[in-house]
Amino acid sequence: MALADDLSTALKEAMKAKDKPKLDAIRQIQTEIAKKKSEKGEEVNDELVLGVISSYVKKMAKAVDEYKSLGEKGEEMANKIQFEIDFLLHTYLSNLVKKK
Repeated sequence: MALADDLSTALKEAMKAKDKPKLDAIRQIQTEIAKKKSEKGEEVNDELVLGVISSYVKKMAKAVDEYKSLGEKGEEMANKIQFEIDFLLHTYLSNLVKKK
């Protein structure tokens, strides 16, 4: 459960630092992990966590495009989501790419 532990630690650090963007991203991932765990009855392991993060990033990339198409109205939300994507990619998925 190394990645799940890393997420919990990162959540605590973001809370202490009052880093709302990181806090939001981590909470979203933890919510998605809990959903997957309850749906499939799986144990939380690195494979599950990476799968959830990867799936979430793909889903949010589509959302960014949709918000950008709204122009100024969607720009703030697009920027928020883009931060989440970048944070998750650099923090968690970059390690996966390096290993392969």
